[in-house]
Amino acid sequence: MCAITPGFVLAVGALGLMMAIPAGAEQIRGGERGPERVELKLDRCRLVWRAQQGLDVERDGMRVFSAYPQEFTLHTRDWKKAHFDSSRDRGRARLARRGAAHVLTIEHAVPGFRWTERIVAGPGDRFRFECEYVQDAWDDAALQLGFSRPTEHWFAGAAFESDAAAQRADGIIPLSFDPAQPHPFTGASDITISSLFGRVEIAASKPITLYDYDNRWGHFWLGLDEDLPKGEERSFAIEVRLSPAVVAQSGLRLSAFHLPAEVGDGRLAASFAARAESAAAERVSVTLSATSPRGERLEATTNVRLHRDRDTPVALSLPAVTPGAYAYRVIVSARPGRAELFATKELTAQVLPVMTLLPGRSIYTSEETGCLLVGVSDGLAGETLRFIASADNGLRIEADVRGGARNRVEVNLARLPNGVNQFTGELRRGEEVVAIAETVLRTGPPKANEVGIDYENRGLIVDGLPWFPFGFYCIFPPGELPAAEAPQGFNMIAAYQNAARDPAQVRAYLDRCAEVGMKVHYDIRAIAQAEPSPEKWEALRREVEAYRDHPALLAWYLCDEPDGQGIPPERLIEAYNFVKELDPYHPITMVFCIPARAPEYVSGMDIMMADPYPIPHGSVTVVAEWADQLNRAVGYGMPLWIVPQAFGGGEGWRREPTAREERAMTYLALVHGATGIQYFIRRPPIGNPISPSLWSECRRLALEAQELTPVLLSTEPAPAVTTEVESVHVAAWRWRGSVYVIAVNAAVEPVTAALAIEEDLSGEAEVLFEGRRVAVTDGGLHDMIDGFGTRVYRVEVEAPAEAIAVAPGNLTVNPSFEDSANVGTPDGCYVTVGSDPGASLFVDSRVAYHGAHSLRLRTPTEGGGVTVVPFPVVLESGREYVVSVWAKAQTAGLRFALGLRGIAAEPQTFELGTEWARYEFAGVAENDARTPPTLELISPGTAWFDVLEVVPQ
Repeated sequence: MCAITPGFVLAVGALGLMMAIPAGAEQIRGGERGPERVELKLDRCRLVWRAQQGLDVERDGMRVFSAYPQEFTLHTRDWKKAHFDSSRDRGRARLARRGAAHVLTIEHAVPGFRWTERIVAGPGDRFRFECEYVQDAWDDAALQLGFSRPTEHWFAGAAFESDAAAQRADGIIPLSFDPAQPHPFTGASDITISSLFGRVEIAASKPITLYDYDNRWGHFWLGLDEDLPKGEERSFAIEVRLSPAVVAQSGLRLSAFHLPAEVGDGRLAASFAARAESAAAERVSVTLSATSPRGERLEATTNVRLHRDRDTPVALSLPAVTPGAYAYRVIVSARPGRAELFATKELTAQVLPVMTLLPGRSIYTSEETGCLLVGVSDGLAGETLRFIASADNGLRIEADVRGGARNRVEVNLARLPNGVNQFTGELRRGEEVVAIAETVLRTGPPKANEVGIDYENRGLIVDGLPWFPFGFYCIFPPGELPAAEAPQGFNMIAAYQNAARDPAQVRAYLDRCAEVGMKVHYDIRAIAQAEPSPEKWEALRREVEAYRDHPALLAWYLCDEPDGQGIPPERLIEAYNFVKELDPYHPITMVFCIPARAPEYVSGMDIMMADPYPIPHGSVTVVAEWADQLNRAVGYGMPLWIVPQAFGGGEGWRREPTAREERAMTYLALVHGATGIQYFIRRPPIGNPISPSLWSECRRLALEAQELTPVLLSTEPAPAVTTEVESVHVAAWRWRGSVYVIAVNAAVEPVTAALAIEEDLSGEAEVLFEGRRVAVTDGGLHDMIDGFGTRVYRVEVEAPAEAIAVAPGNLTVNPSFEDSANVGTPDGCYVTVGSDPGASLFVDSRVAYHGAHSLRLRTPTEGGGVTVVPFPVVLESGREYVVSVWAKAQTAGLRFALGLRGIAAEPQTFELGTEWARYEFAGVAENDARTPPTLELISPGTAWFDVLEVVPQ
């Protein structure tokens, strides 16, 4: 961020990159739609506007107003239907100067509704919000206009004066509105609020209210609701002035309060400036008193000598080792009598974890050693601290950990019983306890179809391998959709099922998915989200027990958008615990449409999902914003799956995303930390999406994600990567001796971007999926990225060691399947299609005996797989040849056939084990010939093949 004169900053793109605006500029645009983020700096205030989010206002670093994405919501008068809300349209923004003020104008136009917003900032710590609006589509329409949400910390308990209902009113602002009492704010157009943090004066052109309506959510809200007749132009304006707070009481003059609402460094610190205005106040005692979330009483006291001619800074702090809400007060007393001169109201500070504690995996089964993941906040970066953990069975673990990092502390699993093991961890600096955290580490006997979460990378472990879920919703029953899409690269399917499902259809669906290698995200919503009853628990038990051992099961889909349906978290947490008790071997998921409310449900899920659908009303960057918001909310301690929009043309979405928009949204999810993709929705043969090109792009993206799986789930430390191009989002990973960089251009226009990798790298970067290379000099590379385009760069740092080498005389082309001009498909072969259309072959980047890839074959039914026919080799009459391949199977006993016509009349059949082994046969060529080898997995199941060779002797 760069400071500018006189005090505002323009940010274009979701990465928050800043552009200085020269004084006197009339208007600044940031691309076709203008900036997505604008920061306006006043004297002591900072205004941050974000497209589709609204306006945040801070004073001296403390939030006064929080952005309200649904500023404009058009609805029927009875609220039974919402026509539109502003979170679905980013508008066209422009920034200009008006004398000493700065004016941000945002113009919106959607079918049926047009509105223009203006934020006029300055001079001084004042700003004005103006808007004009008109609708021409609905006979029954009302407008909820919500300027912003006043923050609880600033407003609750503050003194107020208002002119509600043409009468002056004053008093103290309660946290929530009591409908049994007269409402002092309904109909107010002038409100003055005085708190310890400052004074807020609000003047509106129409009567407004400070609370949300008593029959809805309650708590703070600032705006109005009015009928909006068709074709009638309306306007509204609200002006806000902020000024410092000064408390004059009992011979004291107090100012410059810093009383935190949030604590991130493990210490609850309060400060203010004090001056004596009488002799009785010259010697005071100041106490900071707090109650922790566990009910512990904490107190710190200092004695201060005050002066009459100048302010004296006063500061106190307390250790806050337990995350959660702390209630606290600051009390100033006279000495020596200690009569109370001043006391704050009881305040609340949310203490963020200084230490996070997670198990390495959601469940340990066959492993001998596990781990605890100890995350220490950036506030302690550079420090070495002592971590001490105790299990409920008496096991004690100690290790040194680094601040500002996630540390891996090993656990001997043999010393833990099967089941749920409770761990309590302390973080110490010497003898001082800096933080306390708890977690559970679950252990159990191995299970054939177990699915685990690897909390180090937030990915899944399926069949003992890293697994990146990439799939789609669909209707039920899905018919042959699993068999149609599994060979295209998808590995997960989520069919919507209602409560009246046919068990025979369900079993057939699961069985077919297991055959073709498609995992099922199993829908139990209709049962799990119902109100508790004996019938509910019995139905849920039957469902879980019926399918928990099925080889196709991936995860339980507990609820769809509970935030939007108003389902209470407690109901779903109870259902989660019930299912987890029955089946600890599979994760449980929920999807959210209101990111801010998702954290309320964290205790009811293992995997968080979100479904941003921005097209055509908003920017593809909504995906990035949601991913960042949700990952931060859980401290990157839970997998996040994004549900990209793959539909449109009805309801509130006028069209489907283009293939390029779909690519950008999918890769933005990856760059911003998603570890799963599940498109909404697939309804073949002609449905959502309608566009063949769009679904073809989804299929290609599935293949690219499978190729990138070990990269995206790598836990190796990676260098930072940056770019100055505001529309380009970037992230870096390190895996197997190489640094990978993914870049996404979130703008429709192509750009030339300079990427800076914070590592001394020079040479060439391979551009994956494109067959070209670009130069890298001192960690920097330049490349053109097309509109909504993506780039994946691989820079080799060191070549990994190989277990074997390809024989010098080998005749086969692409013997270890490293060459793949079309992602997922090996170069240099034909394929003979078998009898089962669900059979598949893929280049697999997760498993290899040589190089970075193997060939994975999946045969659904006996003899129904594909036969791989590599590029022909040339044989010399009378010469002996050895035909060999390294291979292994997911389950022991699978059979495969390896052949070379010309030295053997029929292919040779072998039985596979679960570890890599070399399989071979030899023969003499009867004639000169040009003939291909053949490879077929005969048995139903999955096997991997590598280093396929034909070597003359």
